[in-house]
Amino acid sequence: MKIQGGQLYEQIGIPGETSRWEFFVGRNKIISYEFYTGVGRKGSVNTDPWTIYYSHNGSNEEGGLLKSYDPTNGFVIIDAMWLRNGHTSRRYAAIVTPAAGGKIDADGIHTVYFDIRVVEP
Repeated sequence: MKIQGGQLYEQIGIPGETSRWEFFVGRNKIISYEFYTGVGRKGSVNTDPWTIYYSHNGSNEEGGLLKSYDPTNGFVIIDAMWLRNGHTSRRYAAIVTPAAGGKIDADGIHTVYFDIRVVEP
């Protein structure tokens, strides 16, 4: 499956660029996620949510995906949600790796491919 990082805050989405998925996988399952930079399961990425503020020009970048599973109703949700209310210059689905010292740099990824693994307990 493919998910996009989303549009700038308060902008209309682009057709064909899905930024939220909901799947019914069944109740009381064991769920795991795998995210990649390209088709064919190439290139791993970090999809944990992050935000960075650039004080020199007042812009922001943010990224990451909300990943949730509710075992009572059986739905998995993957969402390129907004972390802040506006004032964000760029929105990414993932980042390849943090820069030296854990600082996030501008190498965000807009398009991410993923698999959801579902296992019976």
